[in-house]
Amino acid sequence: MGDYFDMDAVISPEVIEFSMNMHLQGEIYLRMKDLGMTQKELAQKMGISPAAVSKLLSRDSNMRLSTIARIASALGCDVAPIKLVPGKEALEQLNRDLVTNDESAAHVNGFPCPDQAGSVASAS
Repeated sequence: MGDYFDMDAVISPEVIEFSMNMHLQGEIYLRMKDLGMTQKELAQKMGISPAAVSKLLSRDSNMRLSTIARIASALGCDVAPIKLVPGKEALEQLNRDLVTNDESAAHVNGFPCPDQAGSVASAS
């Protein structure tokens, strides 16, 4: 299996930020799906508007740690410690994620998205 990305691109701050956002938001959507929770319900638990939740879960979002903690609490979760991974290992994992059909893995076109009603649609 060939590499999809070169090493320098994988360790750039922009790619790292995108990957972290993608994985975090994917985890949020999967937890919401497991709970049968809509964005509106998440907003109520967080004490913010549904529009604010929608903005937080957009691809352009750059959440603060305090916001991540509030989301995790509203979802009845904790957040695992962040782990620094050497570039080669990160590249190998990213390549595995891109060719895996597992719904918890990264998806080339993004991650599970809410449907019109605000609930989470299946990634499959």
